[in-house]
Amino acid sequence: MSGPRFKIPSTNTLLAFEAVARLGSVGRAAEERSTSQSAISRHLSNLEDALGVMLFERSGRGIALTRSGEKYFLAVQSSMAALHDTVHELHARKTGLTIGCTLEISGLVMLPIFSRLKRTLGDGVAARIVVYDYDMLHMLIPAGLDIMFETSVGVAHPDEDAVKVLDEEIVPVASPAFLERYEPVLAGPPRHWSGVPRLDIGLRTPGWATWDTWFDAHGCAPPDAPVETFENYIHLLRAAADGDGIALGWNGFMTDYTEAGQLVAVRDEWLRTGLSMYGVPTPGGKRNHATRDCLRELGRLIGEICSRRPVAV
Repeated sequence: MSGPRFKIPSTNTLLAFEAVARLGSVGRAAEERSTSQSAISRHLSNLEDALGVMLFERSGRGIALTRSGEKYFLAVQSSMAALHDTVHELHARKTGLTIGCTLEISGLVMLPIFSRLKRTLGDGVAARIVVYDYDMLHMLIPAGLDIMFETSVGVAHPDEDAVKVLDEEIVPVASPAFLERYEPVLAGPPRHWSGVPRLDIGLRTPGWATWDTWFDAHGCAPPDAPVETFENYIHLLRAAADGDGIALGWNGFMTDYTEAGQLVAVRDEWLRTGLSMYGVPTPGGKRNHATRDCLRELGRLIGEICSRRPVAV
């Protein structure tokens, strides 16, 4: 749902730059990359435009790195070497399995079930979780991810090997003390919830529900009220448990809080939005014998958690 954002050039552009810088020749770089010299030159020009600096000095004798180019070359080579080493490390773990997910899914969905998941997979499978931001996903998939999570609205996931792990269901939740304080208002129709402090998410993953979704389903716009915005759903739930406001609760993402009695459902009106979350095997994951078993267990364990919906007190 949120995380750091990285603005970096495309992989092809970085590989073209690295090859020219290392080989000192556009022609030799094009030959190594199995492409044309014009394509390599286009990558270099676009990269210099994006960075706003000259990376190469061009003359009749050839092409050479500028001081800025040398600095950038060291950064690119270091990053590629680290990624290359990670690829080899992950591939070397023939009995390993890597699950990639966002910080929220890792902390709120995977953590409560991870010990049970590992026991089910057995000692022969070393399962691990890698937390990613969506902007970096395209770089991590080739580095050895076996399973990632994706959403689909209204239709089944196009990958026939994907396993549905939950259907999006939402309900307002609050701490028991907060609910007691605002019970006279919250017992009425949502359109009358004026003045009840709400907790909201700033950056969002496209497709997931919002407060607008919930109030619209009840025939009204969000009423006027103080709204505190968070960039992280984990922090939002902590604030809700501390009594700072009413939160939009996702079934499956707040089990630890509801089962400990720190959060309770405000109403027994769970709203199913039509969005579903799937565990999806990557191309590399499809070649890992442990992936299918892991996906099946993810569906079972997360489904078990979702079946224990909190009820209004």
